[in-house]
Amino acid sequence: TLFEVYRPFREHYDDDDDGILIGIEVEYVGFASIAAVESANCAVYRLTTVPRRSGLVTAY
Repeated sequence: TLFEVYRPFREHYDDDDDGILIGIEVEYVGFASIAAVESANCAVYRLTTVPRRSGLVTAY
């Protein structure tokens, strides 16, 4: 399975109340895939990222 990966970049708070988080600006990392190998006693997950582009996305 391929999916896009973002990481937190900057937090934005309400102008009237600094305790209220209104949004997080995130940085695009790239595409990633997860391969899982499971046995009776454990599971091992491998995350592989494939950078494609850089930029910022604001998520509110």
